[in-house]
Amino acid sequence: MPGAALERTADPSRSYRSVTELPDSALDLACALSMLRRLQMVGWTRNRYRDALPAGLADEQIPGTKVCAYRYLENPAGCWSSTRA
Repeated sequence: MPGAALERTADPSRSYRSVTELPDSALDLACALSMLRRLQMVGWTRNRYRDALPAGLADEQIPGTKVCAYRYLENPAGCWSSTRA
């Protein structure tokens, strides 16, 4: 079912793999791209007027990015699943 919306789960790789076969290397790349996107969003958020953003977004962007960065640095190949090491 390509094009179907992916559900948010504790392990998003399952959702992606339910649509198509993906090797671990593709998910590793997705983890890296996801972290880069998060860092890019910090810059995007900082360049917007606070009242133009959804409530709480500006306040949570940097703390949330720090959490994501720590998780990524602890396990870059398994950022989506605690079962991948």
